[in-house]
Amino acid sequence: MSVITSLSNLLTSLNNRGWASSITNASQNNTKTGLIILRIGGYKRLNAQFGYKGCNEAIRHVVSYLRQIIPGNKVYRLNMLHYGCVVPGGEAEAYKYAEQIEEILSHGFVMRGYKDSVKIAFKMMVAEAPTYIKNVEDTELMAQFLLDEPDVHDTEHIRTVTAQDYDIHMRKLHIGLSLDRAIRSASFGVVYQPIVRLRDMKIYSVEALARLSDEESNIIYPDEFIPAAEAYDVTSYITDCVFRRAADLMNKGDLMNKGIGRMHVNISASECKKASTVTRLREFVTSGGFKPEVMCLEISESASPGDKNAVGEGIVRLHDAGLGIVLDDYGTGYSNVTSLVSLPIALVKIDMSFLLMAMKDEKIMVMLQDVVDMIHHMSRKVLVAGVENKECFDAIKDLGIDYAQGFYFCKPVDEKELIEYIDNVNTYGMSPFAEE
Repeated sequence: MSVITSLSNLLTSLNNRGWASSITNASQNNTKTGLIILRIGGYKRLNAQFGYKGCNEAIRHVVSYLRQIIPGNKVYRLNMLHYGCVVPGGEAEAYKYAEQIEEILSHGFVMRGYKDSVKIAFKMMVAEAPTYIKNVEDTELMAQFLLDEPDVHDTEHIRTVTAQDYDIHMRKLHIGLSLDRAIRSASFGVVYQPIVRLRDMKIYSVEALARLSDEESNIIYPDEFIPAAEAYDVTSYITDCVFRRAADLMNKGDLMNKGIGRMHVNISASECKKASTVTRLREFVTSGGFKPEVMCLEISESASPGDKNAVGEGIVRLHDAGLGIVLDDYGTGYSNVTSLVSLPIALVKIDMSFLLMAMKDEKIMVMLQDVVDMIHHMSRKVLVAGVENKECFDAIKDLGIDYAQGFYFCKPVDEKELIEYIDNVNTYGMSPFAEE
């Protein structure tokens, strides 16, 4: 499924003709039109509260109130939980009607078979076409952004679309379209960052990093496009592209003969869960003609709380297929030891934020030393990320850390620069810059 298709499926029935034509007419005629999307949340909760028949009756009550309140009966069923209302006059008028809807639903309503009035959880988005909503696709993304949150049971029932909301929405749309273009044309970029073995200051491994560019060749970094790819369920395209390119480089670049023992590739939690991931990645390794353990998958610590969930089970499958496993981002937020104990991890990558905190606080530096010792006692190796300057390097060089990565040694580079850098360092030693 392409990203574009995924975008159009966020609200599954927003192709309602009356709803779509109202938005289209407002945009074409530049007529201020107020829009309200009501989200009833969530269907499982409603079923638990009222049962199947009661749930349907509750929804009928809500629709009845909407039709009584909204002028011209311009109420549209967008999907099971989302209802759209169109009012003349723009956002201010729409907000007044939203307040009337809020008044009724907040106080509850009488329903057959219930002695007391019943209440349901709900949220509303108020927007203006064509100011912030230009087409139906805009409403889909904006409604998902403002309404489709895990917890709708709060006191803020009405969300008005602001200029900032619009900017965020447009940025997400821009990233989504860039993802779709890259997937269709197989044009994801891949850059590589060397990882230094500290005991001899040689390059021992490399991390392959995905890069995405828009039509103007502006770089969109992973912290933006990876969450978008996960939301649209297209991470497998990125994983396959980066993994295949990295595996090809290990082979054609003769990296193992240059002293490179491992190639790291990031993998998302959603990819770990898929049984097909093992088969796909094994095929890339087989075509390269080298042992699977040469390719190491980096999985974020926050996504791998142990081996008793779907992600943990996926990690075990990948390890059983011979691939190396690296626990990434260790030290961010709450670091639990469960993953270290229960999962087949070869290497633990300590996050840059942990290093930066340790450099500012001696107590945290002691904690960092303890963490390194603990990981070694578990027969795992330690890699510290984010060694950006000599100060960072000096802070870690006596902690017994195995590997380090960061701008102090080398920024992410393309294939040609990587091979030249490896040849120079592993033949003649680290640049004087990294020793001053």
